[in-house]
Amino acid sequence: MSKAFELGVVTTVPSTLGAIGYGLAAEALGFDRVAFGNTAPKIYHPAWPAIAAMLVQSERIKVGPYVTNPITRH
Repeated sequence: MSKAFELGVVTTVPSTLGAIGYGLAAEALGFDRVAFGNTAPKIYHPAWPAIAAMLVQSERIKVGPYVTNPITRH
């Protein structure tokens, strides 16, 4: 039976290792989704390495980008 709704968390990526820890903690706490903001490259790390690492290490949580700024990402 599918759920009526899913709960998720969103964060920026201060470091890829920190983002992985955040995502795995969210999974352990029962959240269904985790998203990483992919903006402000001079302040935060890119989200894509953290997303890839989370997909390898997680068991069930859905992972993806939250915001990608096309101006600062090309």
